[in-house]
Amino acid sequence: MRALAVVSVLLGVNYVVWRWLASVNWEAWWIAVPLVVAETYSLVDTFLFAVTMWRARDRPAPRSAPEGTVDVLITTYNEPVEMVTATARAAARISYPHRTWVLDD
Repeated sequence: MRALAVVSVLLGVNYVVWRWLASVNWEAWWIAVPLVVAETYSLVDTFLFAVTMWRARDRPAPRSAPEGTVDVLITTYNEPVEMVTATARAAARISYPHRTWVLDD
């Protein structure tokens, strides 16, 4: 990965130097200069990405979260009984350990 980063930055510097020194069409500068500036920005972005990835490491997976308690609260206010029943059944099918509460406002 580091070799690819070094090659990308070196080739990018070579290209941007060539663009600025040899290939900019100064007769149409209003088109050429913004394009070369964008290409230069792209090189800076590539360099910053390479610096970021330079010390990338494979890290072990994080430990699983400790089990806690979960309460599912189903609030109702003049809802049809069928809708509340369907919601309560869906909450009961949650695979994570929990308690389901149906609250009537």
